[in-house]
Amino acid sequence: MMRLFLVLVLLCESQWSNASCRDSKQRHKFDVQEGYPHGRPGYVVDHVCALTCGGKDDPINMQYQTYRDGK
Repeated sequence: MMRLFLVLVLLCESQWSNASCRDSKQRHKFDVQEGYPHGRPGYVVDHVCALTCGGKDDPINMQYQTYRDGK
């Protein structure tokens, strides 16, 4: 758990850059890893560290978030 936290901190502290386009293959990879290959009803995929803040469009930087929390 601590290792994951450190990875996320490093992702968020990376240099500012333009957000890259979201890759649907990475999103699908995340969904499959989480056990929801067709998406999780009632949830959206959120980036832990925003792409605009230098976060990577990679499953390690993704989490599920309810539609309500997303607003």
